[in-house]
Amino acid sequence: MCQALREIREDFFNEGRAEGRAEGRAEGKAEGREEGRAEGREEGIKEGRAEGHEAGIKEGREEEREAGIRRLIEDNLEEKKTKEIIIQKLIRWFSMDEQTAQLYLDKYADSENEKEEIYGEI
Repeated sequence: MCQALREIREDFFNEGRAEGRAEGRAEGKAEGREEGRAEGREEGIKEGRAEGHEAGIKEGREEEREAGIRRLIEDNLEEKKTKEIIIQKLIRWFSMDEQTAQLYLDKYADSENEKEEIYGEI
């Protein structure tokens, strides 16, 4: 009879062990998922901040470049420089092609009067 009880006890022990292992696995998976999500969120936030920082630097540089282009055009218009001179300065100082320089010149020539002075009667 003792042997039978030992076998029954061992069966229950093995069943309990299997159930415990299954519960432990499920609990471990849940904890692992939660930890993975937390790490993923942290990494995502870090990456997002880095990307945002880089984008901010790029936007700032673009804004400053645009402001420099505008100042050059306005100063040269004030000094009554010809469109050819202004375009050549834009090409040389801002490494742009002639068509782009022309577009900027058109964009920043304040009034129709200034445009007429540069291009002749419009």
